[in-house]
Formats: sequence, structure tokens, C-alpha cells
Amino acid sequence: MENIQMPIDSGDQPSCATSERDEFRLSSTSPGVAEEQVLLSALIEIEKENQLRLTRHGQKQALLCFSMKLPIAELRALQVQAARWKIKQTDLTRFLLKLAIPLLEHPTSAVKPVLEANLEIETQRELQRLRQRRHVGAFTESQQLFDYQES
Repeated sequence: MENIQMPIDSGDQPSCATSERDEFRLSSTSPGVAEEQVLLSALIEIEKENQLRLTRHGQKQALLCFSMKLPIAELRALQVQAARWKIKQTDLTRFLLKLAIPLLEHPTSAVKPVLEANLEIETQRELQRLRQRRHVGAFTESQQLFDYQES
């Protein structure tokens, strides 16, 4: 095996030692059985939907658009893999959400504690934001009162 030495950069900017392929890698572990089943279900739904599109050109559904924030690496990985397998990103996202919504409506015994813990964390964050706003609002009002009294 060759010893490859990376040059040491003494400047402020870090040297780029990652390849373009590594940039899209999200995790080093292989997907498990659960992830495989979820994706398989979504792919089956996409296939069914594509077959329906071929047979019913005139029927249209009302669609709404929503935006979603993703880390750049995850979005690029989605784009690369969707293009590789010629799957529309919209279809994949939509059908994965179709699988998630029933679990959110009727959480299983394994999912419910996780959802409840997340709810508690988000409730605490919201209360903290409200307290900060109240504090900032009280400070702004007192500053306006002070400015008014000076003039």
C-alpha cells in the first residue's frame, strides 16, 4: 500500500481532503430491514401511480406546493439517487409522507414515546421563545417610555 501524505495547510482555510463522492455520503451504515420495507412500499406506490398516469390522462387532482428545508448534503444525495433510478423527487417525498402520516395519526407503542418526547421538547422551546419575546417587548416599551420622558 502507498503512503499518501496530505499537505498541511498553515493558512486559515482548511484544506479540502474529501472527494465529491464522499460529499454525498450521509451515513456509513447500510439500511436495515425497516428502512428497506419503507422504501419498498414507497416504490410500489410510485409504480402504481405511474400506471394510473398512463391510463387516465384527463383526470387531475388539486395539488399544493410546500417548501422543505434540507441540509445540502441530504438534498444532493436525494437528487443524485433519484436521477440514478429515474424516480421523481416529488413522488418519492409524497409517498414516504403517505407512509408516515398514518403512523403520526395512530402511533404505535414504539413510536408514541418518541413523539411525546419531541412534543415536550418543542413545547419547552416555544415557552422559552415566548419568554424571550416578552422580555424584549418589555425592554422596548420601557425604552420608548424613557425616550418619551426625555423629550
